[in-house]
Amino acid sequence: MNEQKAVLESVYSQALESEKQNIAALLFQPEALLLFERLTNGQTRLRKAWNTKYPEIELERIANAFGVSFD
Repeated sequence: MNEQKAVLESVYSQALESEKQNIAALLFQPEALLLFERLTNGQTRLRKAWNTKYPEIELERIANAFGVSFD
């Protein structure tokens, strides 16, 4: 739990300091917290569902912001 808190604090403090064009569109929406949880605990299912409606690049940008790689 403390590790997740540290990740979230770091991600959002860095996002606030960065240029606006580099921020994932959903990062400041409440849904981003759900995406973070699914990226760490169900990435394969999330990606499969996401890709049926949305461009994967947007999910990848969110994943990268949270330190999750798709490689």
